[in-house]
Amino acid sequence: MIGAFQRSFVLVFLFLGAIGIGFAGPEKAISTVPVSVDPRVELISIIFRLAGAPEYGMCQIPSYTSDIKAHFAPVAEHPVVKLARKLFEICGVGYDAPMSVTVHLTEGLDLEERVPFFPRPKEIDDRWTSQSLREFRILAKQFVKDSNFAEFFAEHQLLFEKPVKEMEEIINKEVHLEWFSEFFKFSSPIHFRVILAINNGGCNYGARFQNEDLLEAYCILGVWKTDAAGKPKIDESVIPTFIHEFCHSFANPIIDAHLCELKKSCEKIFGYVHLAMEQMAYGHWEIMMRETLVRTSVIRYFKKLGKTDIVKAEIESNTKRGFIWIGEFVDLFDLYEADRKKYPDIEAFMPQIVKFFEGYASKMAAIDATKPHVVSMSPANDSPKVDSAIKELRVTFDRPMKQSCAWCGGGENYPETPGKSFWTADRKTCVLPVKLKPNWSYKLFLNSAKFKDFASEDGIALDPVTYFFSTDSVTR
Repeated sequence: MIGAFQRSFVLVFLFLGAIGIGFAGPEKAISTVPVSVDPRVELISIIFRLAGAPEYGMCQIPSYTSDIKAHFAPVAEHPVVKLARKLFEICGVGYDAPMSVTVHLTEGLDLEERVPFFPRPKEIDDRWTSQSLREFRILAKQFVKDSNFAEFFAEHQLLFEKPVKEMEEIINKEVHLEWFSEFFKFSSPIHFRVILAINNGGCNYGARFQNEDLLEAYCILGVWKTDAAGKPKIDESVIPTFIHEFCHSFANPIIDAHLCELKKSCEKIFGYVHLAMEQMAYGHWEIMMRETLVRTSVIRYFKKLGKTDIVKAEIESNTKRGFIWIGEFVDLFDLYEADRKKYPDIEAFMPQIVKFFEGYASKMAAIDATKPHVVSMSPANDSPKVDSAIKELRVTFDRPMKQSCAWCGGGENYPETPGKSFWTADRKTCVLPVKLKPNWSYKLFLNSAKFKDFASEDGIALDPVTYFFSTDSVTR
């Protein structure tokens, strides 16, 4: 029944690289990819929402959020929800890990294994084990029945139709799928598919499915905009994300095949930027490198189109997020694209990439020596039983700083601030007036991936620092 509700289109097999179709700029070949709201994605996304994974609680469609809460309240503690919660809390199964499973299940709501889950398919995130995959799949099938998920999904078809149609139009008018073949140089057919993830809000994921006969690249695109009526809306602002998520299917395997060569230099680089990376849930240097190649590929896509304004904005945005090498790395690919006989694909270009990051690791060591550092905090970082009567937080740096600051954070764990922060006369110590609660945990950040106003006199930003402490239980 569910298959009848899904909007589907003829799948295009991209033989563009094999038959030599070029990509010369604004003129584009007409390409089509299937666009749908997929019951597998909505199902697993909602299960992890019920389990408390915050990235799956970001739906931006008010009516859909209300319907989820009402419909699934009776099964909020279903066995599959309890398992998802355990996997999330203990094994870190969140973000892209649940979505990597969706495309390995049969379409509709049968939820059979498209390929055997033992051994675990390499395209499924390694936070899963074969055992947890199979247990989750069986319980998810039961959840479909117990929650009457098919009825819930069917009732929302009218909500799904508008964004699906908008996405189709954008792809057909604005997207150059032929670029993927030229840039990554694959000769086998690739099936491109777009799944709009209504519950996912602003979270987007690239997924990949492969067996002996088939390779599918997925863009699982969250929906974060609404129209005046509060209905989901897709516009051209999704194009960079669309390209980004598809790039994962090609960039990730390239990086993963060369982890040994990249490890020494990129571990060092990650050590300098790990706080900025971790704020984006990029907790390992390997993820940082996959994201580096993906983000660089997106910028090269827009550079090929001559979209200089987007290129500039993407480089600036990624630099602020901690990918401080992105501008130079993008320029490195001028060499790649200028001599495709010598470098027919990125695999052939990997020696240049490895050499680049070896040099950048040394460069970052020199850069780090010029950066400001925190020398003390009052109360000290990670302090337990801080006196809740204190009236201010004080952070002292190793050098005079600009008279600006970025105390970042929010929510219940960010302290109440009755006044504005200020600097001492020597501009080495920044003071934040606070009103603390007893028996409470606090967490805030000095700078973030986006805000970098803690900076030395010569404009060098402090690397983001996480500051947390807990107060005592004394009431005054």
